[in-house]
Amino acid sequence: HELPVHEGQEFASLEPLPGGGYRVHTQRDTFEARNVCLALGRRGTPRKLGVEGEDRTKVAYSLLDAQSYTDRRILVVGGGDSAVEAAIGLAEQPGNRVTVSYRKHDFFRLKARNEARVREALADKSIDVLFESEVEEIGEDFVRLRRKGGDTIELVDLPNDDVFVLAGGIPPFPLLEGAGVSFDPADRPAAPEAERGSGLLAGLSAALVLALAGLAWVYTFRDYYRLPIEARYDALHHDMLRPSAGIGLLFGVLATVCILANVTYLLRRAPRVPLRIGDLRTWMSSHVATGLGALVLAILHSGLAPRDTVGGHALIGLAILVTTGAIGRYLYAFVPRAANGRELLLDEVQGRLAGLSSEWDQASGAFAERARMRVAELASSERWRKSFPRRVLSLLAGQRKLRGALTELENEARAEGLAADQVEELSHLARRAYRAAWMAAHYEDLRGLLATWRYLHRWVALLMILLVVAHVLTAVRFADLPF
Repeated sequence: HELPVHEGQEFASLEPLPGGGYRVHTQRDTFEARNVCLALGRRGTPRKLGVEGEDRTKVAYSLLDAQSYTDRRILVVGGGDSAVEAAIGLAEQPGNRVTVSYRKHDFFRLKARNEARVREALADKSIDVLFESEVEEIGEDFVRLRRKGGDTIELVDLPNDDVFVLAGGIPPFPLLEGAGVSFDPADRPAAPEAERGSGLLAGLSAALVLALAGLAWVYTFRDYYRLPIEARYDALHHDMLRPSAGIGLLFGVLATVCILANVTYLLRRAPRVPLRIGDLRTWMSSHVATGLGALVLAILHSGLAPRDTVGGHALIGLAILVTTGAIGRYLYAFVPRAANGRELLLDEVQGRLAGLSSEWDQASGAFAERARMRVAELASSERWRKSFPRRVLSLLAGQRKLRGALTELENEARAEGLAADQVEELSHLARRAYRAAWMAAHYEDLRGLLATWRYLHRWVALLMILLVVAHVLTAVRFADLPF
């Protein structure tokens, strides 16, 4: 494309021009452009050590090709995923002797796969690790480390050819702010409306009240509902309870009203429909209540004896729809969401997982570290299949394994003498860590699972509505109605 690439220039700042566009400053030139794309990466400027000798040519802040290094004495500084992956890659090359310097007493915040690989490398001595150590000086053919040993500090000189400093980076926040990028939450556009909370409790409570009322009704007229259909025509309450007249017909009308109210939830969620009465949580409660209520009322409308008719098929469709709705709400609870109900993006889920690492650090001790490792392995061990049924089975299997693992961890914690409040805190932290790690590992699978469910649920809903319409039209034409 013959792009004009200017190498060896560092972006310094930019300023908006009065007539539109921007003026970009580097340390050597000035450019003007209608638009500017800041593709700086999230790492920003590599974090430097600030020690003597760091400007030597043998010091690098990234590893591009591990195979270019053979028969070398190498020090990797850092304890994150990047540092561990670089150390393992370098250790696999012939003749290399790799040492890792990390300022903490053990590895934290590693992916389960990286943690397993580095533990294996430590066991077979292909990598040496100096925990609680920091670089003091980088010489021509050595590196001096300051290492904590108990209550004393010792200096260790390592023969060295190459140093890789992989200790993270400094985010370019000042640079971005100077370019006019705001980090003030007040300047952010309003987040799209989403459900706050599940709305299940209120909806289920209303449905439970209606179900109990239905049971009381059935119990009151149990003598009628026990009769076979052909014997009901001469029963005392038949004119009141039969589907085509009296209260039996009223149950059918109310069930239809509930179905119509249930469908309006889809209109409320649609961004292009100007129906903005009430919040989505209230509408979800109504959606749950009207769905279950419609099923209860339809069963009463059928006289507890659905037949092989359009109405009976509509009742079966409604029962299937309510069942798929319940399954959907179960799946919906696993989708990672922000406080305002918005679905989180993958990098936000990973950020939430990284944030939990500090809480593991606070829960110090060998047991907490073992618990963290077990939770991480459990979250990433299950390999999901692509089909919808297998994804559902993988989800259920993961929850079953989690319950078993938590029970084992709690028993081990009590056996090691941890207090009850510590056991409870670790168990709670393990659940949160598993959920975040599981979401990050199966993010696309979970979204695919929910998308498939929504597709099936909507088609079942459409089929059920068509059957209800056919049932109503049939009833109006042929049934013994009072109008």
